[in-house]
Amino acid sequence: AAAATTASDAGRGASLRAQAGALYRKNAVFQRRNICSNVCLLSAPIFFCVLLLAVQVAINKLLLTGADYECGCQCAKCCYNGDRNNCTSVSSGTCSYDCLEFNTTNCGVQFSTARQSVFCAIPHTSSWPPILQTPAAEERAEPYKPKAAFLYTGSDPTAAQSLTAGLLPRPDVRASTLLSAQRYLEAFSRDLPQSPATVPGEFLSLLGMRLGTSSRIAAGLFLETALVGDGATLYTLWPDGTCADMGLEGQINTTLSTMLEAMVNASNPAPIAATINQRLKDTVAGLAGNGSGGDSAAVSQVTSLKMNCTDVVIDEQQSAADLQRTLYCGYYQARCDGSTATNQYAAAVDWRDTNATRFAPDLYYNDTYGLPKSEAPAVYQRVPQVLNMAVNSWLKSVLGDGYSAELIGVMETPKVATKVNLDFSSLLGPLFFTWVIQMLLPIFLMQLVYEKEKRLRMMMKMHGLGDTAYWIVMYSWFGMLYVAYMLVFVFFGSLIGLNMFRKNSYAIQFLFYMLFGHNMIAFSFLLSCFFTSSKTATVFAYLVVFGTGLIGSLLLSQLINAGLWYTVLLELVPSFALFRGLFEMAEYSFLGVYRNSYGMAVSNLHDSGNGMPVVWIILAAEWWVFMALAWYLEQVFASGTGNRRHPLFFLDGIRNCLGRSTAGSSPRRPRHSSELQLPTIKSQAHAPIMAAVDARSKPGSPVPNDHAVAANGAMESEPVDVATERLRVERIADYESNPIVVRHLNKTYPGLDGQPPKLAVRSLDLAIERGECFGLLGPNGAGKSTSINMMVGLLEPSAGTALIGGYDIRKDMDAIYGLMGVCPQHDLLWDTLTGREHLLFYGRLKGLQGSELDSAVESSLRSVNLWNNKVGEKQARQYSGGMKRRLSVAISFIGNPLVVYLDEPSTGLDPASRRNLWDVVKSNKRERAIVLTTHSMEEAEMLCDRLGIFVDGQLVCIGNPKEITSRYGGFLVFTITAPLDQEAAARDLVTGMSPNARLTYSVGGTLKFELPTNEVSLSRVFATMAGSQAAGLAVLDWGVANATLEEVFIRFARQIGAKAGD
Repeated sequence: AAAATTASDAGRGASLRAQAGALYRKNAVFQRRNICSNVCLLSAPIFFCVLLLAVQVAINKLLLTGADYECGCQCAKCCYNGDRNNCTSVSSGTCSYDCLEFNTTNCGVQFSTARQSVFCAIPHTSSWPPILQTPAAEERAEPYKPKAAFLYTGSDPTAAQSLTAGLLPRPDVRASTLLSAQRYLEAFSRDLPQSPATVPGEFLSLLGMRLGTSSRIAAGLFLETALVGDGATLYTLWPDGTCADMGLEGQINTTLSTMLEAMVNASNPAPIAATINQRLKDTVAGLAGNGSGGDSAAVSQVTSLKMNCTDVVIDEQQSAADLQRTLYCGYYQARCDGSTATNQYAAAVDWRDTNATRFAPDLYYNDTYGLPKSEAPAVYQRVPQVLNMAVNSWLKSVLGDGYSAELIGVMETPKVATKVNLDFSSLLGPLFFTWVIQMLLPIFLMQLVYEKEKRLRMMMKMHGLGDTAYWIVMYSWFGMLYVAYMLVFVFFGSLIGLNMFRKNSYAIQFLFYMLFGHNMIAFSFLLSCFFTSSKTATVFAYLVVFGTGLIGSLLLSQLINAGLWYTVLLELVPSFALFRGLFEMAEYSFLGVYRNSYGMAVSNLHDSGNGMPVVWIILAAEWWVFMALAWYLEQVFASGTGNRRHPLFFLDGIRNCLGRSTAGSSPRRPRHSSELQLPTIKSQAHAPIMAAVDARSKPGSPVPNDHAVAANGAMESEPVDVATERLRVERIADYESNPIVVRHLNKTYPGLDGQPPKLAVRSLDLAIERGECFGLLGPNGAGKSTSINMMVGLLEPSAGTALIGGYDIRKDMDAIYGLMGVCPQHDLLWDTLTGREHLLFYGRLKGLQGSELDSAVESSLRSVNLWNNKVGEKQARQYSGGMKRRLSVAISFIGNPLVVYLDEPSTGLDPASRRNLWDVVKSNKRERAIVLTTHSMEEAEMLCDRLGIFVDGQLVCIGNPKEITSRYGGFLVFTITAPLDQEAAARDLVTGMSPNARLTYSVGGTLKFELPTNEVSLSRVFATMAGSQAAGLAVLDWGVANATLEEVFIRFARQIGAKAGD
């Protein structure tokens, strides 16, 4: 209880709220000093939005303009070869020559090309006959050319032949046929009297024509390129030999009237044919010449058609494989048998097992002008006619010639006027926005790893900042930055009219961006566990940003369009989940622009194939996973955040919870020595040495020397003062007077590359009292820093423990951090914070506030000489190395810590500043324990109440500086200078005075010796030197002194074999 009271009085820790407040204030100041960087970061979305808008405007205004990108208008001056004196006005269609003037008040689909038609307003769309894509005469297959070819096969050859017989009926135009066509045209003229843009193309189907074309497909059926336009080609397809029977074989550009007359003649006896032909001519002429304006122009587009009579050879293939090979080899790039010839076929059918009750053929159609890439809108494909032919042939085969289900026409739906206006925020949004939104990932990751890499995170932790407070503050800080970033992005993007934002529901966008923001921050915490270099982490993060964007655009978008189920597995990667959500919004916004409607609304979340709900679920679920993994891995990896914990450490927490639930909960408290399950020095192996040490502890007993201890069976390598300290540590029962108690502390590093394990610290036992400054001395690599790193929580002990204020470093480091102050070997400061701001931050972490905090900060600045001339108001980057060192010492003492660790605090200080610093340390020793490491023997003697010399991982002596010097410095340092020719005589003089004298220095006649005190006394030295002249030795100078602490230190290092720099 006394220890607990003491711990709360000295170095009391701050509450979670106070810790979070301190870190918030520090971060706010730090970010304010970096305002330019923050402004640039928040301006990045504006820059990218402006860039996207500039590209969109440039393409829409410069490239996607002109006659080809708007509805066609009437040509008022269609001039032959551009001659204005030879011009005419076009009443319908386009100008075949040079149009020098357009009537922009009279525009419509009737004046447009097929490419222009998609931009026109068409309230009543034309009905076109179904047309079969047929190769041009020069590209048709051998040996049928110039005839077209139609292939077929089937499982049953006889059935296949019967099924194919009705594919192409012969001409059959009778009086009833003519009557039906006449009624159709009359109804068309009556229903659409003023619709010049509406063409009654299905009139041709009513006359029994099977039509084909080699014209290129346009983007839809607003205009059928087989019937309208300069490149229109139209074939009437008949069974082989029909054209010759009709007298049209070899004729080209046959008029509709001629074709109809030939069809009538082939269908009827001569007298009846003459009557029908006359009536047909009168009907067509009347509709074409006497109709009322609009419908007359529309009908005339049909009556003025030119077409070619084409025979079709229907040829059987032995099998489906033969049929497919024949079709494949017809393509010129197939290079079958080394040939590059083109042998195209009109169509093909594999009847398979089609019968009277089952219609299941495979249909093959000519795809010369097929579908474009999936990114462009799908065009109309000439599939209906081949399907129509197969269905009617099957019906006639099964039910008889009197049955049919003829497809009369095909048509588009009516549409409003449109214009091309590519929305790049929709087209490039998934890729572009994936990059922009994830630009914060490298920022988050770099900041987390940088604070670990520069040990700033550990510095804050050692001064009382808990992991919970750090996570809360950093998470919320990242969250605020992300919110500001996205608000700028969405607001500015909406302001300049990017449809990716404006067309889609802002509620959906808010939820999506919010979920991804939380997910990205959690992902940053998780990734930070795997990096120790901020540069490496930043490069990796940028690779993730740009790599996932490209992979999403090139691969994931294809998988989404294909509807593959395993796409959701890729979306488990947060970046791909972001891409999928942006992809869905881009698709809906693109449709919204195309349809002049809204994009994704809440009601669209239930649409088939909409992946947004799945993305939300993934992002929300992964947040919990990422946060849990980040917390766990930070404890296990501890890359710059403290001790590594066992991978199953959470089982201890479960066990403790179960123990508290049965025994009642109790707060964390300092531990009593009886609770430590450690081996004691009262074991059998150490019994003799205990007897020797106990004897020394009795009043009046002589102090045993090393030989006495060794005679009692103790370890010869352990000096008596170290053994005494071990005994004292073992007897300590509470920690009120001993804030630092180290028990059997060991640290072993595993061997690398076949080397044996490295024992860095060997069974260290040490107790430091209140008001005591304990100095750790030793050569580099002796184990000093390793010992301190274990005490401050940077390293986990291999064995043993240390109790700081009664708290165990193995289990209670969170409580210990609030009790200690640390001055690290290298200054860990924020360059943009002032000295005062550093002290305010660390003071708040220690629980100081208000006037108490201000007073402590001022006192600290004055004590380290940073108060005058407002030096404390300057940023740390303006400080010299000595000023930074003094600030680090002031930080270690702020908040009245119970324990202070000073690692070479005077490094880089001038003599005056060093003396001032020593005064600061002396004045702050009261009521606290200080551990000091230094290479300055003068500093150790000036500041330390006791010293411990570390060599090769173990204490070789311990005591106050004078005691160590007198105990282990059992020699006098004798220096003599003589002429070079008398140097040998000088050596003889010294060895005569002390036979075991050891020469340590010899340069230019100056010799330095160590004289054992058991062989020589000061009086004898003076007497010998007084008689040196009588012996004929010309002594130029000489001196004698007791051994210094530095000489004792060097002697220890040499005896054990340690070398400076190892």
